[in-house]
Amino acid sequence: MNIIHIVNSLECGGLENFAIDLSLEQRNLGHTVHICCLEVAGNLAPKALKNNTKVHVQNINPGLDLKCIWRLMKLFRHEKADVVHTHNMKPLIHGTLAAKLAGVKAIVHTKHGRSDEKTYPLIWNMNKKIISISEDTRSCLLQHNNVDLEKTSVIPNGIPINSFAESSECVTNEVKNELNIPSNHKIIGIVARLAVEKDHSTLLNSFALIAAQLKDVSLVIVGDGPLIEPLKEEARKLNINERTYFLGFRTDISRLVSSFDVFVLSSISEGMSLTLLEAMAAKKPIVATNVGGNPEVVLNGESGLIVDAQNPSKMASALVRVLEDSEFATNLGKQGFQRVNKHFSVEEMTQKYLTAYES
Repeated sequence: MNIIHIVNSLECGGLENFAIDLSLEQRNLGHTVHICCLEVAGNLAPKALKNNTKVHVQNINPGLDLKCIWRLMKLFRHEKADVVHTHNMKPLIHGTLAAKLAGVKAIVHTKHGRSDEKTYPLIWNMNKKIISISEDTRSCLLQHNNVDLEKTSVIPNGIPINSFAESSECVTNEVKNELNIPSNHKIIGIVARLAVEKDHSTLLNSFALIAAQLKDVSLVIVGDGPLIEPLKEEARKLNINERTYFLGFRTDISRLVSSFDVFVLSSISEGMSLTLLEAMAAKKPIVATNVGGNPEVVLNGESGLIVDAQNPSKMASALVRVLEDSEFATNLGKQGFQRVNKHFSVEEMTQKYLTAYES
């Protein structure tokens, strides 16, 4: 099949990594795959290009861009697309209309987050399948849009599990030396875009409570975003800046996650976090908030701990419990690995999408 994925960009994020991983696995199965970015290529584009996935950039104008729809239609015809697979709202509207004009047989959409954005029933009706990444995301979709229930389904996110290795003392020591973290410190780590929905502020306030109790713990924050400077200032005000490490955008996520003693996700809104799956693949104990698809991924008390969102004290208590009970932490990590291996592999996810294209 000739498959074209439509995204806003390949800037760093879960959706973007999802599109790249899915494209690579589809290519490995013998399909021809393109990724079309409506806005800009983004800093993950080299990852796609390295895997020989073709990347197209449209430089779309604000609003409904009829010229962009025309260019997409020509691209779909030129590449003889069998499937156009859109991801989130702007790609849904422009990609669906262009695919319909181009006569593409299978138009498929994936809803990745809990956004309440709406569009016309006509657009949804043009899609063969409308897929959500979690039951929570599907509920949100149906709540805010007039969508034929029979067209909807849930395909959980999947990751290349073997890309995320267990901890090794050597790698952990390398990371600590690189970041100037004391060798005896345990690391609480998060990988997430520095944006409002990830609620790093609650994490910082939680870590302030932990830092007052435990002297041998550091916080590592991986990711970039619009809130980086306000969050650094908040860390200074909380007097935890000397034990909080803002790493910005990184390409060595697997290496960093392998050095964490516990993985935390403080989101107030979430579809299905790839970083949770990645932490589970690395056998890390997890503390995550009870929002969106998080409790569908992390089983409370089995593969991690689920806590109320925007509650620093409860998050701190859960993190301290994991940090102080190594046997409990190890068991959470093992259970998480078994769960991700069974339910959230990129291979299983890809097969489900290919079935959706063809059914």
